[in-house]
Amino acid sequence: MDVRTCRMTKRSDAQKNRSHILSAATAVFAEQGALAPLELICERAGVGRATLYRNFSDREALHRALLNQMISDLEAWAKTLPKDETDFELLLQRARQGLLDYAALFEFWSTLASPPHQVEAMRARLVGVFAGPLERTRAAGLVSQDVAADDILPVLRMLGAAIKSAAPHDRQASGHRALLILIQGLRGFTLTPQISS
Repeated sequence: MDVRTCRMTKRSDAQKNRSHILSAATAVFAEQGALAPLELICERAGVGRATLYRNFSDREALHRALLNQMISDLEAWAKTLPKDETDFELLLQRARQGLLDYAALFEFWSTLASPPHQVEAMRARLVGVFAGPLERTRAAGLVSQDVAADDILPVLRMLGAAIKSAAPHDRQASGHRALLILIQGLRGFTLTPQISS
């Protein structure tokens, strides 16, 4: 085996290890919460602690990687949409599934202590995924003209809270119901001046 082949094999193994760690972390965090022992993730992924820490310096780095993976999955899926007025609702449904898959990370997301530029970059990516679909849906009159792309963050927080607060066996139904309520709210949403007393 020449040096180039050896490097490619090591790189491939490193990518597989990282992928196994992320898959294992998703499953373990879903089962036991975002503070589950990292040792369980190592066992499930079939790697040692050194491999885990070579890929992720700490728990927050692992959480951040999972959140980035969720956003990347959403971005990739958004590219497959038909580019019409149905995109926004379809994207919300897909986001609901992502929140179900990563429910344990919801609390972490809302208290993320990463450097502000990293947090803002993730939030900007989320808003960016929804901006085009929202514009098409607004143009078709299916959501209020007052709904802005930045409103997607509180919408996702509300959806995530509904999912996270439900018992694990009720999360699917709770997420479905919450999404229906939120979609109805977005259709009738208006910005009204505050009433002064």
